[in-house]
Amino acid sequence: MITKAEVSQLIPDAKPLGNHIFVEGFPGYQDNSAGYGFDPEAARKRLDELGWKLDGQFRKKEGRSLTIRDVVPADNKASDEEAVLVQHQLAAIGVEVKVDQVDNAGFFDKQLGPGNFEVTHFAQMEANSMINIVSSYSLGANVSQNFGKIGNDKVNKLIQDASQELDVDKRRAILNDLDKELWNLGYALPLYRRPSIVAAREKLANFGNAGLATPDYTTIGWVK
Repeated sequence: MITKAEVSQLIPDAKPLGNHIFVEGFPGYQDNSAGYGFDPEAARKRLDELGWKLDGQFRKKEGRSLTIRDVVPADNKASDEEAVLVQHQLAAIGVEVKVDQVDNAGFFDKQLGPGNFEVTHFAQMEANSMINIVSSYSLGANVSQNFGKIGNDKVNKLIQDASQELDVDKRRAILNDLDKELWNLGYALPLYRRPSIVAAREKLANFGNAGLATPDYTTIGWVK
């Protein structure tokens, strides 16, 4: 639902990513998200089993309300929209979500870095750097991108094994094992790959959407 709401106008058949590390269409991608789909009925049943019983609109347990603080940067349209969708989806299973809009300038330094959030939304802009992506899920004193400080020894071992494996196919297999463990942890939910669209005049040659490539601006020119 979130993926379709955010990007379906540009990508009508958009669907959530099934992998934390690889994106669909790139070598190594496989959907490891089986069993983690949208299932409100199963969620309600699990919350009941955990003792969070519906009391009015929301759930309570031992006098405590089940309330989640969703921190988003102010004036960020995508994050605001995603937070509202999360709020509505979780309200449907009896979970209250309070959206906390914070100063955009201090979002990472004052909120994510210290772990001052329960749920949040942000874009991973380093899709061209595998090291930066996988290090986001490792545990250690010097790991700054694991904002939730969630992980385990298995995750760390798989990251180390992947960094030392020279065979490309074997490394991709290790990284997919890592991705499966990330789904088991339930720390981060990859939503969608943000589309990049570039418009250019018909007679302008060698200019367009570069994707992950490095464009050669010396070859750009008008068609005679």
